[in-house]
Amino acid sequence: MQHSVTNWHVDRDHASEWEAICEQMHELACQTPGFLQARVLRSVEHPGKFVVYALWDSREAWDAYYELPRMQALTHASFRLLKGPPIQEWFDVVADVIAEGVTPALPPSG
Repeated sequence: MQHSVTNWHVDRDHASEWEAICEQMHELACQTPGFLQARVLRSVEHPGKFVVYALWDSREAWDAYYELPRMQALTHASFRLLKGPPIQEWFDVVADVIAEGVTPALPPSG
């Protein structure tokens, strides 16, 4: 599994527009082979700051998704709403920590 984290700095006056574009990106991802899940987080202290965590079967699956013409159009549409370029990084899981008796919100790594 591949873990992607993308930081988005959105002009707070356009946050709802960006969220609508992000929703369309995720609808497209749900139709793409290899997509497993995504979680969007919005900062409480900085309402224009978003973090998107996504889980993919492989980097190749994500690459295929990102190259889709619709994804390219959505990405370019988001640029006018941003305060700077999005920063995406891939991560390896170092540890999974889950309280006893709690059902994990995310699938275990491994």
